[in-house]
Amino acid sequence: MPRAEAGVTRAAMSRSTERSVLARSLLLQSCWNQERMQNLGFCLAIEPWLRRLYSGKRERLEALSRHQAYFNTNPYMAPLTLGMVCALEREAAGAAGEERQARFRRIAALKVAAGGALAGIGDALFWGALRPACAAAASLTGLVLWRFGARAAPFAMAAVYLLFFNAATAATRCRGLRLGLEWGEDIAARMKALPWQGWIRKTRRAGGMLAGALLAAALLWAPARLRLEGMAGFLAYTIAARVTGAAASPARFYAACCALGGLAALAGWWR
Repeated sequence: MPRAEAGVTRAAMSRSTERSVLARSLLLQSCWNQERMQNLGFCLAIEPWLRRLYSGKRERLEALSRHQAYFNTNPYMAPLTLGMVCALEREAAGAAGEERQARFRRIAALKVAAGGALAGIGDALFWGALRPACAAAASLTGLVLWRFGARAAPFAMAAVYLLFFNAATAATRCRGLRLGLEWGEDIAARMKALPWQGWIRKTRRAGGMLAGALLAAALLWAPARLRLEGMAGFLAYTIAARVTGAAASPARFYAACCALGGLAALAGWWR
């Protein structure tokens, strides 16, 4: 059976171990596999903490083998699950006999449940809301700089996107690990109390406003024919969406504009 190091089971995670776990969590998907998804990346991330909890190579391997089961979540929300598991492993290391085995089974069940729940939240927040908003902000920045003749417009677009997106995700990663360590098994109740849906709605609203400003600026500064095509594409898309009942989608609107532009080019309108 794994044997806990003296004093570690009651101690908080040191800053050096926390940094190591957090840094390794960046590689969560580096060993992604079809069968068990992010399990190897999870093992890599939690290994520094297990090394402190359990003495000896055999004990560490036994602890790591329990975390080679299926695991999958949004990568930016993964530190929350990591922190929770680290807190529960610390409690399990201080138990003995059947109680320890029961705690191990509890950890396995909570890890899968938390990963699934956080995946839904993270995908909606980061992929569905934050990423489009950052893209709209970057595009608007580039368009404005291009309009006033700045040669660095493409670099500014990349910088704005990377700055805003990575600042939000890095803060979520760092804060998530600490909250997971603090909350432990209470993570479900604590997460439910946070206004995730409100944050998602506000981020989407901000992205929509930025996209609207981008469209307005593009139509304002575009050549007359391109401006006419954009307005015609928007009108055609709106009518088609009403008739077919299809949900609004930036990708569908873009496709409609491209199709209209292709037809205009074939008709010789651009000559």
